[in-house]
Amino acid sequence: MLVRYELRKLMSGKVKWLLLLFLAINGAAYYIYLIPAIPSPEYREVYEEVHRRAEQAGERQAGLAVIQEERLILEQKAEAAAEAGEEFWLNEEERLRYEALQIVEEEYRDADNFDAFIEQIDARAEKLLEFPIFSKEGSYSYRNIIKTQKDFSGLKGLTVTPQSSAGLVKMQEFILADVFVLAGVCLLSFQLFGKDGRSGMQKLLQSSLRGRAYLKFVQLATVSLSTALYACATYGWNIFLTGETVGLPPLGAEIHGIADCRNVSFPCTVGLYLVLFMLWKMAASVTIALVFQAVIYRFNGGRAAWLVLGGALGLSFSLWFYLPENPVAKIFRYLNLIGIFDTAEFLGDYQNLNLLSYPVGLTLSGCVLMLVVGIGSCVSVAAFGPSSLKIFGYVSSRESYRRRGTSIFRKECDKYLRVQKTWVVFLIFTAVMLYRDVGEWQDAGLVMPSEYYYEQFSKDFIGKNGMELEQALERLEEQSLIFMDGGQFAALDRIRIQAQYILESGKEGTVYINERVWNRFFFDKDKELMHFLIFLLATVFSLGGLFQHESASRMGVLIHSTANSRKVYWYKFLIACLTGAALQAVIWLPSCFIFFWRNPEALNMGMPAWSLSGFREFPTDWTVGTLVGLTVLQRIAAGIAVAVIFFLFAQIFLSTVQFFSGTVLLFILPNVVLMIANMDYINPLISLLRYHAEPLLKYIYAFSSWPSVYHEISEAACVLAAAVVGAALWVGHRKWK
Repeated sequence: MLVRYELRKLMSGKVKWLLLLFLAINGAAYYIYLIPAIPSPEYREVYEEVHRRAEQAGERQAGLAVIQEERLILEQKAEAAAEAGEEFWLNEEERLRYEALQIVEEEYRDADNFDAFIEQIDARAEKLLEFPIFSKEGSYSYRNIIKTQKDFSGLKGLTVTPQSSAGLVKMQEFILADVFVLAGVCLLSFQLFGKDGRSGMQKLLQSSLRGRAYLKFVQLATVSLSTALYACATYGWNIFLTGETVGLPPLGAEIHGIADCRNVSFPCTVGLYLVLFMLWKMAASVTIALVFQAVIYRFNGGRAAWLVLGGALGLSFSLWFYLPENPVAKIFRYLNLIGIFDTAEFLGDYQNLNLLSYPVGLTLSGCVLMLVVGIGSCVSVAAFGPSSLKIFGYVSSRESYRRRGTSIFRKECDKYLRVQKTWVVFLIFTAVMLYRDVGEWQDAGLVMPSEYYYEQFSKDFIGKNGMELEQALERLEEQSLIFMDGGQFAALDRIRIQAQYILESGKEGTVYINERVWNRFFFDKDKELMHFLIFLLATVFSLGGLFQHESASRMGVLIHSTANSRKVYWYKFLIACLTGAALQAVIWLPSCFIFFWRNPEALNMGMPAWSLSGFREFPTDWTVGTLVGLTVLQRIAAGIAVAVIFFLFAQIFLSTVQFFSGTVLLFILPNVVLMIANMDYINPLISLLRYHAEPLLKYIYAFSSWPSVYHEISEAACVLAAAVVGAALWVGHRKWK
């Protein structure tokens, strides 16, 4: 009975609809991600027919020979056609068949090499033990070699068949599914303990007969079960969609026939691997849910819980993303709140950790970690009550009343700053920005050779156009015969392209300027996204309680009965707008001052914006200085726009967890995704986000920077968005009345 009541309370309000929204977004995003890998019906038919012909040949070697023979015949036919001046491929069917033959041949080679891979482990172990550095008994290297040889000994004589790896690999590389699961876990975890803590019900429940250990156990079990089912639905749908579109190997086939899963150290079929994949993801989700509930219960679901959990998740992601691959670093890279979701490493790859010179399997370590952390979280909830520590106390009621005065606006400001502790958020935000500004002021910066030579060579070009620019370019190209350094050649090529653009533009007043300096002001996406992320975090914690005080204290009914209730709504709106403008001003005005202080040549801003190649399609002859002012104003206006959106969120989602979930899903998470996608190096996660996620998140650029997205987001879209927000404000005002 109590379980059913807690489950009903857990799914009350908008929670179930938000979970369904997460599931729908995950399904849509995963399908979009799979589209490039979905084979056409014609190719699938040819691929299956090639596989059947190879299987009918008998053993793997015979099947491989059949495939190679047919591939060579097609290659000879294509070469003959090319020599005769005909099309390289005589028809589409032959082209599809050749692609299928290549893929199936690679699969057969991978399966055929499995026996050699197992034998190589023994041979490699014997060879390594001949070296003194590896043969020292009691060392990690010696124990790791012996353990690896022993673990793979059970795979000798295992019969594997060629299998397609495309679907399975794509499914495991889809990191966004983990993000949606984390969002759902966060939503579910804050719903019970957080709601009871914020409403004051926790104290009342503590005094009841079964309101201590038994009720806590029921709540933990309810959230954990719901989390497991939600994770099962998310990953189960991804598995089903993969099988229906890209395709999965037969469930009874050995997983070792896939090259990417060759390092699985125990006999395992595809079906068993998928079951283990689901169970691991569900266990990781439940572990995270238990940790969340322990922290939420301890801090009564307040903002401190969000700070602690956000810091823990941020640290875990940094460890998983940045730490290198070595036995010691893996301990911290994978054994954390984010790392345990990496099933491709825990299940699909054999790895040992160096624990006090003893090799311990990564899979076993992950299981132990989840068990210990889960039990520890449950014990923490049972043993420790909610924290009653108040860091910031209240002033006396008389002093508080004297400070508030009689103005409605002043009372709203007092409630916003003092009661909701927003001044603490402003203080932390200002300290963070001061730290960043001082670091930017003192940072000399790492200058690449090409950038250094660009600065040196550009000194003879600044302010020139027409004949003067042509002559300067000719002189530089004559001197280029003695340049030997790669950085010099790169700088020369960049100057040549820029000068050619100035000469061919035909626009009045365009002159050569230092693009390296101005690109850092107008087109530095890394800096813009980082500043926007800091702004979003400060705005979320500032505006999250804008309407919650009236809702929690039941003062909303009293306020609505007064003649000035409309003023209260618009004063709250004004406070939100001032917050957005002030936070953006604190971010960007000092940054602009530092930019011009470090680049005094940039104070000359009278040249047309067309002089910058990034503004080559700009429709008017505005100067660079005009664009500098407009950019600063746009960023402040963008801050106001975001604050207005969060203002509407705060009115709609009176629950803290729902407000934070909505803002994180629509703004903070996309901003982090874009920051990762814009990194300079490549790995599977960055490639996934850059080519599949970034095109869907262009709206973040519209808020973080205006010039860099001038041609990506149309004026019509901006007008439509403004109209939607205006309509939402009108509806919100009607609802408030």
